[in-house]
Amino acid sequence: MNNSQHRRHAIVARRTFVAGIAGAAIVATKALAATPASSGADPIFALIARHRAEYKAYGDAILAQEPSGRWRDADARVEQLCDSCQELGWAIASTIPTTMAGVAAVLSYANEFEDLGDEWPSTDDIGPEGWHYQLRQSTLRALQALC
Repeated sequence: MNNSQHRRHAIVARRTFVAGIAGAAIVATKALAATPASSGADPIFALIARHRAEYKAYGDAILAQEPSGRWRDADARVEQLCDSCQELGWAIASTIPTTMAGVAAVLSYANEFEDLGDEWPSTDDIGPEGWHYQLRQSTLRALQALC
């Protein structure tokens, strides 16, 4: 990929990301309104909230670079937030919800995130190493425990 193609790709990626952040804010507001008050003990709700907040901060950090007009590598804050979002994504996939409301929330959030055009870590991996596989495993374990 030459410099011009890389720059166009970066512009499209940033615009898609920014559009996703706006959509995520709307989705987050709706999801929080629909979250049962009694579900606070389920650890999945805290992870979803942390991921939403970190992902928004990540988008804000990328946008803060925009006015400079430079297409340089991400600064330390953007890099840290990117890593944090990846780690939280894995935590969401591997945490076993403890309530049916938690199962519904994590499945709903996974789809909402992807509906915005965003990707979870290692979504191309098939089998136990993939994010979706781990999410299904955690959901299955939750459902088995709840039944």
